[in-house]
Amino acid sequence: MGDEQLDQTRTQRRVLRTRAAIEDAFLRLTSDRGYHSVTMEDVAEEADVAKATLYTYFSNREALLAAVFERLNRELSQRVAYTDGPWTEVRTGAMTAVYEHASEMRDLYRLCLAEPATRAQYLANVAASAKDNSRRRLAALGREPRVPIEVTATVFAGAHVALLDAWLDGRITGTAEEMAAMELHVLVAGLAWAHNLAHSEIGYSEEQS
Repeated sequence: MGDEQLDQTRTQRRVLRTRAAIEDAFLRLTSDRGYHSVTMEDVAEEADVAKATLYTYFSNREALLAAVFERLNRELSQRVAYTDGPWTEVRTGAMTAVYEHASEMRDLYRLCLAEPATRAQYLANVAASAKDNSRRRLAALGREPRVPIEVTATVFAGAHVALLDAWLDGRITGTAEEMAAMELHVLVAGLAWAHNLAHSEIGYSEEQS
């Protein structure tokens, strides 16, 4: 590795460290004080960076919120990614992890689902994961869907966010595991039909509890 390339690598690492420090500081402050009580100056002080440095990375508080929420959801996607096991399986455990993650950061999730930009971002992330999962499952089973995957993924994302929002707001009650099971019970039958799959082909039966 040449000197120029080495310098670039070091610069990239420094940028990543600084960005992570800012995002972590923002998370700590919003957890302690609430989003609307935190200023960009507060974040700069907590992260121990100059205000000019902070604004180099994030133009305003809304951009910082979006970046933090995106990072959290990338981490969650990695935790629940389908890496092994049969495709003919309803993954209640993965959905439970989604609800548990939201419960751990309830205030942040409620804020982000209330803000149009971050709500749209979360919807897009959920839809993308649902689309990828559906494509892999259909490919593994050699099936073509009755309804385009883009449609079913959008339906799944919309239903999930509506349920999650109501749960975080206290309008629907249940543990994370109960919510995951109920969501899958509600959605799986219709989506199975749309994907041209029998219930038995996705490891689901009406007798499941």
